[in-house]
Amino acid sequence: MDPVRPRVGWTDAPRAVDVLVRFIAGLGTVRRVDVLPLHELGAPKYEYEALGIPFPLRATPVPYMALTERVRARFREQGVPVY
Repeated sequence: MDPVRPRVGWTDAPRAVDVLVRFIAGLGTVRRVDVLPLHELGAPKYEYEALGIPFPLRATPVPYMALTERVRARFREQGVPVY
């Protein structure tokens, strides 16, 4: 696996989300979690302007809103404030 480009679906797979949510909820010190979907707004700067190298997340699909909300809901279910 490419260390820069994680396997698609790794961080939003239901099991991965559940493990992360339980870990964070168990800490007891986390005030909130921000679940932010990937976007490609910086790709043109990355590739063509400043760096001149390929955007490493080019093949990573942007998640749909329902998926982002599903992940947020798991945090809420465990009592973790999420935005």
